[in-house]
Amino acid sequence: MAKQQSKSYFLSGQITSIQNKPLAGLIIRAFDYDPTTPEDQLGEAVVTNAEGRYSISFTNKDFTGSETEKGPDVLIRVYKDQKLLTESDVKYNSKKKIEINLKVNYINNDKNINKNTFTVSGKVTNLALEPLPKQEVILVDIDLLSAAVYKTITKVSDFKKTKIEVLGKTNTNANGAYIISFERKDFASQERGLPDVVAFVVYEDAIVGRSRLSTKNDWLSENVLQKLNVKLENTNFKKFNRIYHSDASYHAISERSKIRSLSIAWFHRSNTIFGAGG
Repeated sequence: MAKQQSKSYFLSGQITSIQNKPLAGLIIRAFDYDPTTPEDQLGEAVVTNAEGRYSISFTNKDFTGSETEKGPDVLIRVYKDQKLLTESDVKYNSKKKIEINLKVNYINNDKNINKNTFTVSGKVTNLALEPLPKQEVILVDIDLLSAAVYKTITKVSDFKKTKIEVLGKTNTNANGAYIISFERKDFASQERGLPDVVAFVVYEDAIVGRSRLSTKNDWLSENVLQKLNVKLENTNFKKFNRIYHSDASYHAISERSKIRSLSIAWFHRSNTIFGAGG
């Protein structure tokens, strides 16, 4: 059987209110509709920009079509945070370029959303680009004080002494994707304009992976940054955690081992003495 060739698809569109006003800051997820099997999510979740526009790229590896299916049966769902607002009709047997525009019965009452609310999204994978679900992601703001250490810091507990500010945290979904929103007040008051952020993947107190440092050019609009991805080289987190805690826990373990060794030595010596005297 011939190996199936990879095909790329590009989905885009605009989300507007029923008053035809663009809706920024809404989460868009795309799915391959199938009434008989669980739906496959297509690509990563994204966030609409200031013009209400979004775009999602995916391949045929993201969905499992039948032999007779010519293309994915695509629908999108629109969320505000975790609340589902609406979903589109299904576009059956979609071509490589797909457009889905949608009107949502939703009014954004936050007039300052583009200035004060920020949303960052990305994906956590291994080196083979396979998605890693249920990974804890911490988004941090990097300023002049913490710029020198964000590449080398190994423990979450060191954030405070290195002046790294946490903007938010979450866990990746089944597709390895994450979305974190935060407010302007959450990052340094002396910092003006857009924040410079890094996404850390953590296991307990150990930092097991980190994204690149974002720049002002990465922001699609005033408040949306996408594809701040993290690739993990090592997914054996228990071993990884031991390595990165070696400077603290190794000494504790060594002390416990030393005490245990002394106790065993004393026990054997006592047995010898009491045995000799018996």
